[in-house]
Amino acid sequence: MSDSILILAQIERVFLARPLPTAILAAILVAIILLSLYLYRRPWGLPLWMRVSLAAARVVVLAMIAVSLLEPTAVVK
Repeated sequence: MSDSILILAQIERVFLARPLPTAILAAILVAIILLSLYLYRRPWGLPLWMRVSLAAARVVVLAMIAVSLLEPTAVVK
C-alpha cells in the first residue's frame, strides 16, 4: 500500500500520448452520452433509478475506454 502512495507522489505530470483536438474529444464525450441516453430511453420494466444508474455507469466505462485508447502517460521523478 505504501509503495503505491510513493509512486503516486513521484508523478510530475500526466498527459495523453495520442492527443486529439479538444473539439474531437468533446464530440466523443457527447456521442457517448447520447448513445447512453438513446439506449436507456425506453422503460423495459426497470425502475427509473436503475435506468439512470446504468446509463451513468455506461458513460463512465465508455469514457474510461476512450481515455485509455489515447494512452495516458505519466512523467515520474
